[in-house]
Amino acid sequence: MMDAIPLRIEWNIATPWCAPAFGLHLDGLIGHAVIQEAERDGRVFTSYDDLLNTLPFERHDANGDWCWKASLVTPLAVRGSERVYMTAKTATQSMAGAMVDGLITGRPIKSIDTVRGAFKNDAFWYTIEHVDQLHAWCIGDPERITELLALVTHVGKRARLDHGRIALREQTDADEGGLDYSVVEDPLALDLWKRRCMPEAVAGYAPVQSRLRPPYWQGEGAVVCWRPV
Repeated sequence: MMDAIPLRIEWNIATPWCAPAFGLHLDGLIGHAVIQEAERDGRVFTSYDDLLNTLPFERHDANGDWCWKASLVTPLAVRGSERVYMTAKTATQSMAGAMVDGLITGRPIKSIDTVRGAFKNDAFWYTIEHVDQLHAWCIGDPERITELLALVTHVGKRARLDHGRIALREQTDADEGGLDYSVVEDPLALDLWKRRCMPEAVAGYAPVQSRLRPPYWQGEGAVVCWRPV
């Protein structure tokens, strides 16, 4: 039986983070770490379901559905924000290979037009926030959560651009260093884990279309649920 304890998780952040448009759920972050761990250990699987149905959190059942008792990840404070301009070029070599392999189907494309149409080069703006610390609350197994968080080096979107990089602790005689995060017992988590999409109507929450549990990064599976405003 899992030892479920009310917990507060904090990360010290070294670079500005890029917050997902609809928020970042802690159970999604831990779920991604579980998949990383399985891939690192050479496990072969065709579905995430078995892995993601055994996360180290308590379950909350309501309204005929359920979610993990794990909040959204939010900044302790935002010191400022800025808009970043980004361009993205079409990966023509990868696209051509996908056509040959049959991954892109339909009418054969004899040439890839990167100036017009669906495959044109992209240009867009996105927002980053300057933060020193991110935090979240949950009810779960502290040892397992701590173990999985060791696999998480960045929090938020656009990690490949080094946004949301977790700071490193300096190595000392008493501390061997490593990623600068903490998992501590906090009785406030008995209530604050609810700062997430919930399966039932909650005062001060608004109805949205969203997934209630990972994989949030997959589009299908959205249901009507309630999110804090």
